[in-house]
Amino acid sequence: MLNILKMDEPLAFLVTWVTFHSRISKRTAELGIKQSEGVFLDSEEEIKITNTIKDIVTKEGLKVLAYNICGDHIHMVIICTQDELSKVVQKLKGISSRIYHKENFLNEANFLNKGFKPLVQKEEGCNHLWAQKFNTSFIYNEKQLSNTVDYVIHNREKHNLSNNKTLSAIIQKIIIPYEKAFKNDI
Repeated sequence: MLNILKMDEPLAFLVTWVTFHSRISKRTAELGIKQSEGVFLDSEEEIKITNTIKDIVTKEGLKVLAYNICGDHIHMVIICTQDELSKVVQKLKGISSRIYHKENFLNEANFLNKGFKPLVQKEEGCNHLWAQKFNTSFIYNEKQLSNTVDYVIHNREKHNLSNNKTLSAIIQKIIIPYEKAFKNDI
């Protein structure tokens, strides 16, 4: 049963974050701020990022009901308290970015030989994978939760991205069954 009254107990949240400069904000457009080319992950990079997120979810004991990655963004349905949410997302974004950067940039020759695209460089020596902010929506009831999970699961189809069996297998290791999502133990 979804908890919508006690904010110190686990709640369901849809969380979305995008790659660096992949989307232009209304404010940026209105101010005429020029953006560099955005980061778009290919299928190999999506697998690497998803593996890293799986490792973080497992190590931290996070509760994820749905996950998908779509080249320039990630959707997750996360179960946690409202107070934990920002820290959870910061950890997911921060660790995945650091590991991606370490694996792909420390050895420039190895990086280029693998065919990886360099990340957008905002400042000298500073490569960005994710945009600074993330979006979150509280899920209020069972029907909304069901619809949101379905939306996340089918998000690759919405963006006309191919089904990737390797990616799907990793995602199955990230998500937990609904029955376990709101219990105190996994």
